[in-house]
Amino acid sequence: MPSLLNIRFGEYVLFRKIAKGGMAEVYLAGKKGPGSFDKLVALKTVIRQKHDDTGFIRLFYNEARLSARFNHPNIVAVHDVTLINGRPTMVMEYVAGATVADLVRKAAEKEEPFTRQVALRIALDSARGLYHAHHLADYDGTPLSLVHRDVSPQNILVGYGGQVKVFDFGIARIADTANGGESLAGVLAGKYAYMSPEQTQGGELDERSDVFSLGIILYELTTQRRLFKRNNQIEVLRAITEEEIPAPGTVVPGYPRALERIVMSALERDPAKRPATALELHDALAAYAAVAGEAMSMEAMGNYVGRLFAQEVKAEQQFLKEAFDTLRRVDLAELDELVESNEKPGTEPASPREPSGRQEAPKADRAAELRDLAARTVSSLSDQQGAHPSVSSLFPSVREDLYRDLKRTRRHNVALGIALLVVLAGSLAGFLSLMGRQSHPADPLLQLDGMGQAQVVTDPPGATLFVDGVQYAESSPATLAIPLEREVSIRAEREGYEVGSAVVTATASHPVHQLRFYLREGVEQEEQMGAIRVVTVPLEAAVFVNGVYHGLSPATIQNLRVGETHTLRVQNVGFETREVEFTLTSSRTREFELILTERLQLGTLSVVTDPPGATLRIDGELVGETPIERFPLVASRDFRLTLDLDGYRTYQTTVRVDPDSETRVDQRMVRLRDRPPGRTDDEEGPRTRPTPSAQPTREADEVPDEIRPVQDEEPAPEEDPYDLI
Repeated sequence: MPSLLNIRFGEYVLFRKIAKGGMAEVYLAGKKGPGSFDKLVALKTVIRQKHDDTGFIRLFYNEARLSARFNHPNIVAVHDVTLINGRPTMVMEYVAGATVADLVRKAAEKEEPFTRQVALRIALDSARGLYHAHHLADYDGTPLSLVHRDVSPQNILVGYGGQVKVFDFGIARIADTANGGESLAGVLAGKYAYMSPEQTQGGELDERSDVFSLGIILYELTTQRRLFKRNNQIEVLRAITEEEIPAPGTVVPGYPRALERIVMSALERDPAKRPATALELHDALAAYAAVAGEAMSMEAMGNYVGRLFAQEVKAEQQFLKEAFDTLRRVDLAELDELVESNEKPGTEPASPREPSGRQEAPKADRAAELRDLAARTVSSLSDQQGAHPSVSSLFPSVREDLYRDLKRTRRHNVALGIALLVVLAGSLAGFLSLMGRQSHPADPLLQLDGMGQAQVVTDPPGATLFVDGVQYAESSPATLAIPLEREVSIRAEREGYEVGSAVVTATASHPVHQLRFYLREGVEQEEQMGAIRVVTVPLEAAVFVNGVYHGLSPATIQNLRVGETHTLRVQNVGFETREVEFTLTSSRTREFELILTERLQLGTLSVVTDPPGATLRIDGELVGETPIERFPLVASRDFRLTLDLDGYRTYQTTVRVDPDSETRVDQRMVRLRDRPPGRTDDEEGPRTRPTPSAQPTREADEVPDEIRPVQDEEPAPEEDPYDLI
């Protein structure tokens, strides 16, 4: 268990870092309230290096906006999103437990059986949570049609008490929209081995895509075998879209036929043949579990998990005891009471608790320190040059500095209390004077480096808003986040009214623009135009729409007519060309995420043996009897050759063919009785020089080949408990 951080972060105290990724980090933190109230939370905060990454900040706030609306026991809750010390931060429910991936590994380490009851409990609860997310509605009752897009063992938590919760909606998207749901450029969302076929092909997704992903998890948990794990990402994607899926009964003898039908229905490549909703999958699994007697209660699940993680549970309890003992000694509420008492004339200010041995500062020095602090605060405000901090982000930090200074002394007289009021009033006055220069203050939640705002009002209200062709989440009136120093097109549309549009440029000196559109009724709308955004794997593929070149991916193509059929073509050197026909149904920006398949270069292999008639297998697959002439193989890749002939020694070797060329293997077979004494099998081989084996490409979500590894198998690499963006 890591050491206690005990770092103040706004109104929270950080206990330890749970996880860190390239964009954000997660901390276990505590909050101390009035009286004996305290709260344990998880804080997900953007790392400082990404504060100017406006694309990621939008994703971060989109995740918070969606997650805050969830209200379900099988989804990790988000309580709040705020700016703490200038860092966008999500306040989340903390669940003490392990991911499903960690649970599987722990069961393998302890040689505990991972039963179907456990697998069904995980699948049932996950399905309920996903159904809630899929059918979430906006505040006005409009269905959001949300799709998680990253359902995997790393994104399902199992608490030590047995509760199962889906989390990490960082790349969740609202179907057929781009409002707040854009992906990080160049990143194919989700873990490859748990994608649905339509997701790998860049198609439009609905909740059935998540059903397929959950079907993969259920298959693997009940068979203890990985389904789509391969040597590299290209092979993974081919397996998902092309290879036959073996029925669970062919992997595990005696696998229940009824459960097999449910699992295979979730893994149908045609979405129309899958369960229509996650609830439909849940009900089928629940009916099977009840009839088969394999239902498992949350309490029984908790006993199972608690037994596996007994040491971790004990260490967690000891750590939290130390953490909250420390938190309770830092009584933040007492500091608030101190300020309140100083604001009352004629009262003696309370003295905060102070560690023994600290010397009291002279009163004159304390007053000087406070004056210096006030001067520094006002000076720092004056240097903002057009940035307008909010009360929530600026004023608490000033108060915290003052509180820390106040805690250094045991007693304060009324004069010091008045000095404190003067400093606070001065800071607030400086802040208000700055804000007075701006007639329309910026929304502090959207006040980010590199971002301005457009405050849009329409008459009548309720118009759909677009920024550079991308639909915004809220209807008018609304405040839109727009980049600084860049020309932005803003459009307002409402059925039966004319279209309102304007082009604005937000600057550091003028970050906020007010727009008012008067939409005339009964005027025929202009021809609707839409846009697409194209992301490819790998990046920098040439993008053509209707035969016109639009640069390298990632690329956004605008001014495409709605209702017409368009042709998208992407091509890259060394990869197969992808071509997709599509029709835009609205002016919303549609995203395409296209995976390019490597263009295979072929060579040929000829195998001759003496005597002939040896059986040739390549990578275990039967090819035929020698002689074999010009058998096609993928070039620049290692293949394992096996030659078998009755009465002769079996030989194996590794060969590699060159592109557009023939490789020959001439092998003299050796009779069993003719083998020279002391010679080993490996000393006699084909008359070709073996080439080194190719190293497999590490998959992004690598876990063991079998969910429960066999003995002596190398353990899988550790997975992040929180899969950060």
